Amino acid sequence: MLLFSVFFGLAQAASITVAPGDDINTLAASLSPGSELVFSDGVYPIHSTINIKAVGTEEQPVRLVAAEGATPILEFQVTSGGNYIVRIEEAAYVELDGLTIRGGAGWEANTYTGISVGGDSQHITVKNCLVSETGGTSIALGGGTGFVTLEHNELRETINGHGIYAGRSDGTEWVEQSVFHNNWIHDIRGDYSYGIWVSPASTGNTITHNNIYNVSYSGLMVHSTELGAANVVEGNAIWNVSGYGMEVYGTSLIRNNLIFNIDGVGLRTRASDFGNYEQVVFSMNTITQTGGWAVEADDWEGQIGMVFANNAVCNPTGQALSWEVPTDTALTQDTVGLFTGNVVCGQVENPTWFYAGYSAGDGYNDFTDAVGWNFYPSPTSLLVDTGTADGAAYIPETDFNGVPREGDSPDVGAYEWDGDSNPGWSIQEGFKSLELKDTRTKEFVGGCCQDGKGEDTAKAALLLPLLGLGALRRRRSPARRT
Repeated sequence: MLLFSVFFGLAQAASITVAPGDDINTLAASLSPGSELVFSDGVYPIHSTINIKAVGTEEQPVRLVAAEGATPILEFQVTSGGNYIVRIEEAAYVELDGLTIRGGAGWEANTYTGISVGGDSQHITVKNCLVSETGGTSIALGGGTGFVTLEHNELRETINGHGIYAGRSDGTEWVEQSVFHNNWIHDIRGDYSYGIWVSPASTGNTITHNNIYNVSYSGLMVHSTELGAANVVEGNAIWNVSGYGMEVYGTSLIRNNLIFNIDGVGLRTRASDFGNYEQVVFSMNTITQTGGWAVEADDWEGQIGMVFANNAVCNPTGQALSWEVPTDTALTQDTVGLFTGNVVCGQVENPTWFYAGYSAGDGYNDFTDAVGWNFYPSPTSLLVDTGTADGAAYIPETDFNGVPREGDSPDVGAYEWDGDSNPGWSIQEGFKSLELKDTRTKEFVGGCCQDGKGEDTAKAALLLPLLGLGALRRRRSPARRT
């Protein structure tokens, strides 16, 4: 009688409340447009992959959500086999919200994926979820997926996987027009594990305001778009990584990112075996405290639209900037791209080649408290007011915190000086906060999805610079200290 009532309710696109012990696999396989499974509190033993092939609509999505105030835990009981805990295939307009998805006893010996989205699925949303103890990758996207939103999820504790893995290494599967926003990704372990990995041919994706740390190989990588729209990487914090902080191998807009405390190379960029190594833009990033080169770049000669502008690169007693170019190459925008407005401290390879593209910094004195991981500019910082205002430098409207940039004399690096103390989020474990401590500029905070609205507007704002559109920037009201 219960099952009859449940299935009748699903046919009528009802909201069904479930509890531990209910047949979640059967219910998930029977969802229709507008159906909603609401999970009560408790631990749900899952004995086989939950397969979701539901097709909702924009007006009537299919939803699997936590009840208000509840923390439902879907715990995988499979100790051998079982490649996925939740698998979404050939689906559309499906939302997962507020669920904990984790491996059960013996998870360390398995490599199953937490959530897999594939089979040309479109308009899938995963938000406010915790995916942990999976052995393999937390969330994997593939099979031509698009318009996927991964927002405000905690992804942690893998043994041999990744935080977010989008596409396939040979480019035969890719992800497009998707948003990875404000996720907390940490303790991602494995020989070649990534916090976020984006495959060749993946295009038009935005990766914003994620906090990524304790990763065994590479914090974030974006590959060639194969002549598609740029991937946008903005406002991310990447730290405590053993190999590379960030790797960039194709058309992209990389702005306002903070990369620090990296055992190996902070930022690596070069051509790959795939094509389309052009229009790579690095603007207003801060890279510091790296064991190897802070920035290591190759293969820029003769590429189109390459930009390295207004970046703070600081390794006072180490390696700062390395570019592999022929010694007889002239420093011109036509031959090797636009280099302008950068502030650098530490060893520079071929310093005369870069003479027009950077000025010397004041080491860690340029930051409020480098030892305490506060890389906000000090009041006397040489980062302040020294950036180029050239529109070709792709100056963002706001900084790492969401503070408006000053258009005619922007500051170098991820932060815009807005008073003596950092008005935004302090580097720490947890989700990056998008709130400002100073209400003078709070109206400018948010970007995508702060209040669940305006996502399309945020995406458009991020992509406008790639169309060569300029915009006026508001000047700061507080006077600078000299």
